[in-house]
Amino acid sequence: DADVTTADAQGYTPLHHLAKNYDPRKDKRFKGSVVLPTQCKRKMKLCVLGNVKHCEAAEELGLDSLGEDKLKTFKRNKKLVKALAAQYDAFLASDNLIKQIPRLLGPGLNKA
Repeated sequence: DADVTTADAQGYTPLHHLAKNYDPRKDKRFKGSVVLPTQCKRKMKLCVLGNVKHCEAAEELGLDSLGEDKLKTFKRNKKLVKALAAQYDAFLASDNLIKQIPRLLGPGLNKA
């Protein structure tokens, strides 16, 4: 949990690296910044795969969500799963549902 100051510059990401026998607060040997070759994504589109409680919380935050009943409608259809994966940049899953996702959607979500 490092303190990160926000700057007006765009495309910067904090990079943490652990060095052996090095305390960054005491030793200031390494200082500098690296400019990334491409810009960071401004808005990532997220989808929550979860139980009812997590889906309701996602709706309050304005995120898309899919419950277990909606995931069952995919029936391991590769085209539908691939289309779902193409719509979003990342997925967040409930801990009790994450083990069921391969059974509900098949391996297509990993490959997409």
